[in-house]
Amino acid sequence: MESLAAASKIIPTPLKTSVYRYGLLDPTINGKLVDEQILAAHRYQNKLIELEHARRRDRDEAIALDPTVAEFNSRVAAQEAALETERCALSAQRSKARSRDVGDPAKATEIIASLKVLRGERKSAVKNALERPDIKAALASASKKHKSSVREARGICGVFWGTYLQVEAAMEAAARSPTPPRFRRWTGDGSVSVQLQKGIAASALAKCQDRRVRLSPLATSVPGRGGKPLPRLMLRVGSGHKRHPVFAEWPIIFHRPLPENGIVKWVKVVRRRVAAHGKWSVHFTIQTPPPIQPKELDGSVLAINLRWARKPGSDEAERTIVAADWCDGKNSGEIHIDRAVIGMKRKADDILSIRVKNFDRIKEQFVAAKVSLPLPEEHKERLLNLHAWRAAGKLAAHQIWWRTHRFDGDSEIFGKIEVWRVQDKHLWEWEANARRKALARRHDSYRVFAAQMSRSHQALVIEKLNIANLAKIPKPEEERKHNEGASSQRFDTSPSELRSTLLNAFRREGARILEVPAGMSSAEMLAYFREWGGDAVVSPPVRSLRFNRVRKIPTDSAP
Repeated sequence: MESLAAASKIIPTPLKTSVYRYGLLDPTINGKLVDEQILAAHRYQNKLIELEHARRRDRDEAIALDPTVAEFNSRVAAQEAALETERCALSAQRSKARSRDVGDPAKATEIIASLKVLRGERKSAVKNALERPDIKAALASASKKHKSSVREARGICGVFWGTYLQVEAAMEAAARSPTPPRFRRWTGDGSVSVQLQKGIAASALAKCQDRRVRLSPLATSVPGRGGKPLPRLMLRVGSGHKRHPVFAEWPIIFHRPLPENGIVKWVKVVRRRVAAHGKWSVHFTIQTPPPIQPKELDGSVLAINLRWARKPGSDEAERTIVAADWCDGKNSGEIHIDRAVIGMKRKADDILSIRVKNFDRIKEQFVAAKVSLPLPEEHKERLLNLHAWRAAGKLAAHQIWWRTHRFDGDSEIFGKIEVWRVQDKHLWEWEANARRKALARRHDSYRVFAAQMSRSHQALVIEKLNIANLAKIPKPEEERKHNEGASSQRFDTSPSELRSTLLNAFRREGARILEVPAGMSSAEMLAYFREWGGDAVVSPPVRSLRFNRVRKIPTDSAP
């Protein structure tokens, strides 16, 4: 039988693209301008989402000019409404009985089957409708209108060109999805970017002569902060008089050098909100020459079986979650999630529960006190729907505004809410940082394991597993059951993060990678590679599977 490599065309890439990430401190120069750029980019993205919704609406209206398509649209909408009604009734019946074994999903299954047929017929009708000259003209007009609207929005957005290119690239990817993009809530997260056309040598950044990005190796003290002096990153965030560059500056924690032979193509500074503070980082997108020769296969192959199961055994071991087991023919082992990681995540969840209870309690007191308070009109308007508030941040923001809008008789309830706000901010910081540290600790353990294994093995065998499907909660008509315990363990282990970390590490080392069907043990995966995948590359077609012990993995069940 021909090898899998013969069926897989290997296309060598001339350059390897990597992203180098470094931590930053708060900006020391033009921080306010950076904040304005991040907010403007967020508004520009939402504007593009609005325009994308309008484009899809115009496209659907143009195609619906065909009466056959319009008829199918109405029939599909009617069937979708009937399916939703049946699902709600089935869910209500099972909720009342507190069991998934009651109710008959046959009707819902029948509607789904008819919907599949209708959508197939509508697809054929749409294909025929697209050949009509009037519909072609309507689609061309809608496309022209959309492009004009995007150009107009770009011209008034106030976002520097490097940043709006990133926003538009994200929207182009979202436009290819069959589902419309969702509007983004403002959380304070965002980024500013610059594109380096044709690239710049990584070593040239230290010369501080480029008009887009500079990396000063001279370590200087950080104003208002102790500790050792740090180098500086300067990124262009605007233009001044006669298009002179306007730079923002951040102290950078330069823990490792950039590759000397690397070409920097993009530089992106990212801000992620952690409670009331921002965490900054910079991402250098760098192209480097690939390894001159790929690693020769000398028998050192690592097989990884992704899992998210509790380790059986003693009481102490039962608290251990196994993220994966591995085998290379000589040694074998398991990847365990550090108990400290699980403890920190559980602590963060406990703190969140305390915050919710405290918020509900103070809101109840405020609603009761509001009845007897002589509220000014401005307060009445702001507190009109106080009883329906669900976000602690909304009450905290109102309390801060209240400081400068006091009125007679508000001392008692104002003092209670102020005490709550101070405590809630403390708990919020505690919760957010505990969760951040837990995730960072888990990610670091995965990176260390992947780096060690990629240096000592010439090939990786890993499951081709659609983890997104495993995370889906089954619909009421589906027979499979949702395992909440396994779902929690999957969330604790994050198999997608472990999988991507391993793939990145082995690709960086120029190793071979083979993806195999899900359900094998690590020993079976290794034997499969020995027999069929010795010369294979990523995702070869699987035509002959000799191992018949491949088990089906139920959705969100622990392997």
